Amino acid sequence: MTATSDLIIPTVTIQHGPVPAWVPDAIRRTRRRPPGPPFLWPAKRPEAVLAVRQAKGDSSPLHPLRDGRSVVIMVDEDEDHGVFAMSLPTMWTGATALTPGRRTLTAHVGIGLEDEDDEGTPVQPVTLDIRPGTLVYVEVEAPPSGRPDQPPAVSYHVAGSGLSQRPVRAALTGRVSKGSPAERLANAILTKMGEEDGTAPPAKPGPTPAELQQWRDGLPRTWVSRSGFLWRLVVTVFSVVMLGVAGGMAVVMLGVAGGMDAEDIIRFDSWMDYMAVIAWFGSVVSAVWLVVSTFGNTRRLTVTVDADGVRIERRRRPIAIAFRDIEFVTLIRLGPRSPSAVLDAPPSYLQIEPKRGYVVRTGLKRGGSQWELHAERFKKGEFDQIAACLAPGVEAAGGLYWSSSDITPRAPKAA
Repeated sequence: MTATSDLIIPTVTIQHGPVPAWVPDAIRRTRRRPPGPPFLWPAKRPEAVLAVRQAKGDSSPLHPLRDGRSVVIMVDEDEDHGVFAMSLPTMWTGATALTPGRRTLTAHVGIGLEDEDDEGTPVQPVTLDIRPGTLVYVEVEAPPSGRPDQPPAVSYHVAGSGLSQRPVRAALTGRVSKGSPAERLANAILTKMGEEDGTAPPAKPGPTPAELQQWRDGLPRTWVSRSGFLWRLVVTVFSVVMLGVAGGMAVVMLGVAGGMDAEDIIRFDSWMDYMAVIAWFGSVVSAVWLVVSTFGNTRRLTVTVDADGVRIERRRRPIAIAFRDIEFVTLIRLGPRSPSAVLDAPPSYLQIEPKRGYVVRTGLKRGGSQWELHAERFKKGEFDQIAACLAPGVEAAGGLYWSSSDITPRAPKAA
């Protein structure tokens, strides 16, 4: 791959072996995305497929994708036919259908996500003869962070019989799961974006007048949470143990990397010794922070929903907000609770997003735990009851209610 006058010259290779594992995954992710432009996935099995992956490059856990950019590949210069990959979790792969024949693929890489006028860096168009069963996959590798002047590497791989490979065939014809909670939420955001520009299909209807009246007849409702002390104790002990193990492993690994024997790791005769101590100290500080943050919020709270809004009464940072002041409510379901799951994501929770006018009027800040209700704080069934009571009120007032169990938000409908 080379670049000439800001034009990236890609590489093109013929792929004879198995395709990478990310290709079937990209097909499944695209099939899970909401219907409607841009870049439709056909209802029937396509005759050929184009997939793209924006590789992470030298990203780190603190910077999953450093440049915050995306890539778009158009087919025959048609803005409505192509594939995109965004430098966001769950969205850095994508796929689309190809029609057999002579096709020209035009890519733009490094497109800024926040600047609509940023078209990125163009890639020299590639013309391919596409036959039935062909799979074309494109990999975009970000430049190293130390070489910002180096353009991304773009490579096209053509697998003439790629669609006949078992993993790809299963991705094309098999049943598709709903995806992870993060992916469902991202798809809900895509649906909302489509509604705003008029390209999305009609959303599901909101509550009917009869449903609203039935909802009002059951109000007000009040729930009192549990302290959650025992659950938080289990989670904290488990997490502290895991952090201690991670800190010990960091000490050992840094010591061995410095050329020391396992029994002679810390002797403070090289800079690696100090790095090992810093790593271990960081684990201890993290464990202390986890204990303080976990047990600092174990007091009970009271949630009341009436026809006007919702109140969350607690000793610190109580909340009272009318439905008309709520922008949207997000329900994230993350499955069964277990201590190990906490290391990857919090338990299932409800998050309320207030409108800007409410924030300006009250001085309260958006985000944070004050706007969240976690499932483990309530008895079995109560969390679902709270969610069911919030949804009609939010939608009737013109807000949105998103659930990770359904990628399509219901359209708000005035009472």
